[in-house]
Amino acid sequence: MRSCPAAPPSSMLVDPPCAPAPVYVPDDDGDDEQQQPPARPLSAPRVPSPAASTPPPPSPPPAGDAPLHPLPSPPPPQSPIGVAARRAAAGIHRVPAPPRRAPAPAAAPPRRTMAEIFEEIPEDLSDNELLLKSSSALIVVREGDPSDPKLAAAHATAVQSVLSAVAFGNPWSFFEASKQEDGPLWRAAAASEIDSLLSNCTWDVVDLPQGVKPIRSQWVFVIKHKSDGTVERYKARLVADGRGQRYGIDYYEVFAPTFRPATLRVILALAAQNNLKLRFIDFSSAYLNGDLDEDVYMTQPEGFPQGEKGQVLKLNRSIYGLKQAGRQWRIKLVAKLTAMGFKCIKSDSSCHIYSDGVVRVILPIYVDDGTIAAKHDADIDKVIAQLGTAFC
Repeated sequence: MRSCPAAPPSSMLVDPPCAPAPVYVPDDDGDDEQQQPPARPLSAPRVPSPAASTPPPPSPPPAGDAPLHPLPSPPPPQSPIGVAARRAAAGIHRVPAPPRRAPAPAAAPPRRTMAEIFEEIPEDLSDNELLLKSSSALIVVREGDPSDPKLAAAHATAVQSVLSAVAFGNPWSFFEASKQEDGPLWRAAAASEIDSLLSNCTWDVVDLPQGVKPIRSQWVFVIKHKSDGTVERYKARLVADGRGQRYGIDYYEVFAPTFRPATLRVILALAAQNNLKLRFIDFSSAYLNGDLDEDVYMTQPEGFPQGEKGQVLKLNRSIYGLKQAGRQWRIKLVAKLTAMGFKCIKSDSSCHIYSDGVVRVILPIYVDDGTIAAKHDADIDKVIAQLGTAFC
């Protein structure tokens, strides 16, 4: 058992009187390791006391062995100051990491001014050629300042076509549409929409049941354009604000599979390879053909009151805007195509094929649009006639 030496005066105390085993710190002058015990790494180095730095007396050599000379006591290390001094005393040196160089930023292309853009546009281009240019008035109007005098240098017809193509100025309500200069055209479009809804028995005018909150009706006005940018027609559509619907009350399932564009590309390739005829079809007011399974109540349309004041519309058809409108339309369409002998392919449930061994018709459907591919025009006409009798 090792005995503890006598405690020094209190002014010299650094560690407890009973100090641990001696700790040796290597010198920085590169002394021979054989003349000095190797230093052990310490997790928390501390300042040793004079008593602790004195090694114990060497044990007597065993009998019969040559006498061993005691190792000289290492000089007491100087008191290190701070963490850096202790690391230096232990021979630990921190190597600084090389600084990281940020990659040089790519030079941004210079931004062209409006004057430079207009200088590149030849003056002898027609309106359609001007609109097809990548630096046409469409870019100038949407990115530049419309009040800039350089904008007046563009062709007046081209600028007007661009403004119409981006649908600037479409009214947000029936009241706003009626107050515009083209108000008569908007009112005529809205009246045509109401007549179409009434002819399809879209709703019944009823009193609002107690405790039921109707969803809001809303007008959507859009100007349809031709490929050259000229106005084709004024279109008005009455829709329901589906944000007011509540799950489990006025709607349940809403999923409907969507069309894959790759399917149409395959059909076009088959048509080119096998000399098939192609015909594009469009279902007018397609969603109105879907039947509703839930009780949905909607407010009366603005500008066209139905029934008495305070009454609401109980919807019978899946009007545009309802959450389940797309699903109900697809259920009705697939039922009709199945009755006609069409079958869905496994890779795309929106593509239908009819085949009786002699006649083969391919019909991909995208929401309310379709493309019929067949060998003869008579087969296409027969399909269109059958669909026309079932859907408006």
